[in-house]
Amino acid sequence: LIILCRLKSISVAVGSVENSADCVSQMVSMLLVPLCECVAKIIIFLILLRGLLYLLSIGKVSGTPIDFGDVNVTDLSKHFEFSSDHVALMLFWVVGSFWLLSFVGCLASYTLAYTTSE
Repeated sequence: LIILCRLKSISVAVGSVENSADCVSQMVSMLLVPLCECVAKIIIFLILLRGLLYLLSIGKVSGTPIDFGDVNVTDLSKHFEFSSDHVALMLFWVVGSFWLLSFVGCLASYTLAYTTSE
């Protein structure tokens, strides 16, 4: 009974899948768009990660001295201290990185939509 009520919806879905298969068979190069998107996102992510590591390295490094009897050791533990400007810069970098990666995904979606619309 439910199948009879939804027969029109099922036929529309089947027609949509058939049209999609025809479109992909006519433009085989569309199958490369997700691969190109993935490669571009990985490359951009690695570049942005390197930039974030550079930003993390601008903090002030300080060590805590540890006394072992007569010996004073300062190189065993280190930590970074960041000013509020550095924290704001790193936050801006992270938000901008997410925005750029989202833009690449949207660009790939736009490319697919434009090629299928013609």
